[in-house]
Amino acid sequence: MQQKTIVLTVISIVVCVSVSYSQNTVEQIYQNAMYEEEIKGELRSAITMYETIIKDENSGRTIRAKAHLHIGQCYEKLGQKEAQKAYQTVINQYPDQAETVEAARNNLQRLMSFQSEESPEKKELKLRQVWEDCTGWSLALSPDNQSFVYTSNQRGNTALYDMNTGRIRWLTQDASYFREYGESNVWSPDGCQIACCWYTDSTASLRIFNADGSGFRTVHTALVSDSYLYPFAWSPDGKNIMTFYNIQMPGEKPNHIDRVAWIDLEKGSIEIIKSFGDHHINTYDLSPDGHYLAHDLRQLSVNKNRDIFLLSRDGDEQSMIAGNPADDWAPIWTPDGTQILFLSDRSGTIDLWSVDIHDGKRASTPEIIQKNVGEIIPIGISSEFTYYYIQSSAYMDIYTEEIDFSTGKSLSKPIKLTSEFKGTYSKPAWSPDGNQIAYLSYGKKNSPSYLSLIIKDMKNAKENLIAHGLLPTKLSPNAFRPRWSPDGNSILLRASVSDTVYGFYTVDVQSGRVKALIEKSVKELDLGFEPAYSPDGSKIFNIGSDLKTIQVLDLCSSEEKILVSGNAIQDFALSEDGNHLAYIDEVHGGYVLLIYTLNDGNKGELFRLPDNELYSDERSLLWIKQDQLLLGSYLHDDSGDRVARYRRIPISGEDPMDLELTPDINYFRHINIHPDKKRIASVRYKGGPQIWAMENFIQDEN
Repeated sequence: MQQKTIVLTVISIVVCVSVSYSQNTVEQIYQNAMYEEEIKGELRSAITMYETIIKDENSGRTIRAKAHLHIGQCYEKLGQKEAQKAYQTVINQYPDQAETVEAARNNLQRLMSFQSEESPEKKELKLRQVWEDCTGWSLALSPDNQSFVYTSNQRGNTALYDMNTGRIRWLTQDASYFREYGESNVWSPDGCQIACCWYTDSTASLRIFNADGSGFRTVHTALVSDSYLYPFAWSPDGKNIMTFYNIQMPGEKPNHIDRVAWIDLEKGSIEIIKSFGDHHINTYDLSPDGHYLAHDLRQLSVNKNRDIFLLSRDGDEQSMIAGNPADDWAPIWTPDGTQILFLSDRSGTIDLWSVDIHDGKRASTPEIIQKNVGEIIPIGISSEFTYYYIQSSAYMDIYTEEIDFSTGKSLSKPIKLTSEFKGTYSKPAWSPDGNQIAYLSYGKKNSPSYLSLIIKDMKNAKENLIAHGLLPTKLSPNAFRPRWSPDGNSILLRASVSDTVYGFYTVDVQSGRVKALIEKSVKELDLGFEPAYSPDGSKIFNIGSDLKTIQVLDLCSSEEKILVSGNAIQDFALSEDGNHLAYIDEVHGGYVLLIYTLNDGNKGELFRLPDNELYSDERSLLWIKQDQLLLGSYLHDDSGDRVARYRRIPISGEDPMDLELTPDINYFRHINIHPDKKRIASVRYKGGPQIWAMENFIQDEN
């Protein structure tokens, strides 16, 4: 197969080398500057690097124009007027660089139209913790401001959390993740009913039920399997529900359509009021009078930043109320309907902003009301103007631990492996000789869009950034897992290098150079998951794009063939001698471990998970020895907390054995076994989401 080197742009692979600017090429300086800007948020440092490029006589016009553009973006995030000058420089001095000039002109127009000024006075916040250890998600504040309805981590049941007493009351009892559960909960105006999206065997339906858990009824069912039907607001009269309707179209171009619709609760009929095509909207809120929908919408550019819009209840009128080259998201109405609060990183930090609204139009320039609120998720604003939000205290690090697999017991306390970027690591992978370990690090906003690949030398304990800006495919972020080549010279992974292209890539561990083995358009939707080398490195095994096959690609002949077929294959592991393929499939509503023998094509069931356990979505199927497997699963305890479980499973059919890993934190995942079979590396989590209330957050006018 012909290989080609990827030319990296804004979202790119960066070769990180510790040398001075004079030793770097202009392109390397440009990539390092983008790392400072996009990943670390060190805008001043990035500006200095971009200015170095502009002054370099060896730099071409294309890269100099881009440097001016990025300088403008950095200054804009810093809230400084130099941004306008930088954009104008691009327009005036580089008319031959059409694409860069267009970006500069668009940014300049936004800057002139939506320039905002911070209030010189900063009001003191009053913060109080409402729920220290939230055990659920999809929260909605009750109209009386006394409780939250939420989806519990305990198998997806719906529950109420009383803020005054801290008590939990279950509304459903029989949910089961991936089979039947509810989410996207929303209260009726009178607080007597709750609506939610209810999934049954991947089919979404709108259900409503009484606040005491009785009276369940289905109002509307999505016609397309695996589509999303998220209710988010009742009409003030309680007769209709506004719903976000994402229709999945596998194999089509585009592969999904985002819509907003009204659903009549009496008739069950649906009225589509606006289609956004394949331009994702992520957060939305209906005005108290039910007349206008505030929503974010991704900008039409190479980045993933969003702007805030207002849409009339009939879908006929739409206007932008907060636009900026930076990211604006999470709009939420104040109870009196006069303001919209939203989050933005346009100042260089994540801040809470507000904009006045009158008759469905913006009535003021956006302004900061609280700086540096961090990565929060709004829940709602009470009638008393208390802003409720989720803030995660969780962090994750990689630990090593000695294990005796023969007894299943831990022989040492976990030792933290990572050090430089606290709380951002995941998915470790030992090198074939065990002297190095690769792992991923989350960057800006803890978003998968900013994953970096890091390798640590176990001899000198030095961490080296090999590549950053790697995008996990939009289809499955969990599929992004590094795999070493058998010779230890490169790392294989499934990733994107732009918004339109993804594939199987190798990264040279010494130079950081990236090569494409397979590359496709994201619209093709036929790239497999979890690529892994054969023991001799001549083939790549992967799960088919429809999760129904495991296939193998011969790198010499480019021939591809299907080895096994299944229903919903979750993971696989190839034995070290290449003779056995273990894999997890969903069979008759449960998860089953099967073994396929490559020599003769025989396959058989080895182990079935109990009904109360799910296969870990953290890719936890590994070979310990030629005749033993490590299988990870999880369940939820009585409080709803997630509990990991790992078993040693002999392929001879003997009884499995539980591993007694050190339970010193919430839970662990992403286990990887050292080549000496005496140690493991794993990601361990501490903390979790917390619910907070922000009071007195709006500045008084007088």
